[in-house]
Amino acid sequence: MLFKVFNFFKHKASLDRDTFKKLLNFGLITIAANVGGIIILYTDTLVLTFFRSLEEVGIYNAVVPTVMIIQFFSTSIATVIFPMVAELWARKKNEYLEQGLKMLYQYSFVIMIPAVLIFLFFSETILRLMFGQAYVGGALAMQILLVALLFLGIQVITGTILRAIGQPAINTKILIQGAVINFILNILIIPKLGIVGAAITSLIAYFYIALRCIFKLRQFIQVKIPWFNWLKTVFAGLVMLIVIFILKNALANIVALNIYLDVVICAGVGSLLYLLLILALKVVNLREIKELAAHIMSK
Repeated sequence: MLFKVFNFFKHKASLDRDTFKKLLNFGLITIAANVGGIIILYTDTLVLTFFRSLEEVGIYNAVVPTVMIIQFFSTSIATVIFPMVAELWARKKNEYLEQGLKMLYQYSFVIMIPAVLIFLFFSETILRLMFGQAYVGGALAMQILLVALLFLGIQVITGTILRAIGQPAINTKILIQGAVINFILNILIIPKLGIVGAAITSLIAYFYIALRCIFKLRQFIQVKIPWFNWLKTVFAGLVMLIVIFILKNALANIVALNIYLDVVICAGVGSLLYLLLILALKVVNLREIKELAAHIMSK
């Protein structure tokens, strides 16, 4: 089917030396960035294995992939925006790029906050259902990593933008710096605090990486970080958490529900309230999105 659509062998391929060097350098630098990200994830486990018990290592390695489920939001966004940002940058449409990136930061936060907070609230329940009672001890580490995931999401998007505008080396350097910071803090903190210490070091590393990437990006694009809308989003999320807490206790006093049904009802009602608050606080502006998309498509 592929060859019916486009027969590769009918076309002569060619690649000049300069283009080959650019592609190779870009690829090697990107690989190095991925290595830096992997180091941050897995040095925690190595240091835990050296200093702590295998039980803690097992719990932590159940917590990390569970938390990373939410990461698909930012990675999906990054995959889509890479070619779009590269094209706008090449065509020097900085006005649309700046406006679009502000909205991207704003709306990606809107999407991630409820998922992170729901996982945070039901962390013990999730670990119990997925792995058993023995893993509930990882709930605090999971909650810390969920907060870290917000900064990781910002970094993934910002790092993708840096690569799209032809600056992959900056993203790689920052990730390697974060990996070094994470390793040093692991050595210092994990012997005393165990898996909680491992989660704290990841939080610090991702916070540093996200902040550095944003500052570096602003040297090339005048991106306005929507701090006020982020605060309104966090406020809406906290209100959602309070409602979930009250509803969960109320349901427990009224009727004994199946644990799955309990989670679905509480999370569903909380999410609906969150959506209403986001709209009421004017964090989401559908007309703004449509106008920007129309401008980009028309040029």
